[in-house]
Amino acid sequence: MGRRLCGDRRHTIREFNPIDNDGDAWVGSFWNPKAYLGAAINAGTAVFNVTGGGVNSGTRVDYFRFFENFAFEFLPADIFTPTYATAYFLIVNPKNAAVDPGKVGMYSYTTGNQGNYITVLNRLGPSNAGGMVSTLGSVIWNSGVWAGLHTNVHPVGSTIIQCNAFGVPFGDTIMTGSNSALRGYGSMRNKRSEWLIEGGFQMRTFITSVFGQALRKNVNGVIPGYVRLRHALNYPELGLPVVV
Repeated sequence: MGRRLCGDRRHTIREFNPIDNDGDAWVGSFWNPKAYLGAAINAGTAVFNVTGGGVNSGTRVDYFRFFENFAFEFLPADIFTPTYATAYFLIVNPKNAAVDPGKVGMYSYTTGNQGNYITVLNRLGPSNAGGMVSTLGSVIWNSGVWAGLHTNVHPVGSTIIQCNAFGVPFGDTIMTGSNSALRGYGSMRNKRSEWLIEGGFQMRTFITSVFGQALRKNVNGVIPGYVRLRHALNYPELGLPVVV
């Protein structure tokens, strides 16, 4: 869905609606990291793993592939190298949960994102003990807009979303200029090829060209006309408070 803005400046906005897979696969996208909890979490102070996948958590499909600090493999020779800065996420209980329905837990990690699970560095809780801290990032347990909303008990199927140190969910929007990408020839350019069939009595002839798409880089290695904008996201169905 697109529309033109600003008169003849020809700006176009394209809406992208990722559809969550209801089978054994990841959900969300690069633009809105999201997962479902695959193993229940109980109160405690020890370091532990947060498993993704919801009720389908038995198969490894990298449920946290879109979350921060994951070594995402674009191609076998092109694997993203994370910086492993401290990252945060929220776990939101279903509104029909048997314990603490609709309440929220907050967790942090650095190198812990293994794709199928995340090893937690700290968990927000009522006191400071082991891996539990009463202040995580800039969020204080059950205070401010979070008063009465925090928990560290979560059932299978709880929603997991990436957030910043203030507990604000975030995602990305891509903005590209008209000359931000180039299309070039790939492995074949107007190559003639033949296919013999019927024991060689028939021959089919093809003229093949392969094209590739890539972001345009200038001589300084900079990609002009391309911006990745990180911003807050709103998940109305989760009922999270507005953090200001």
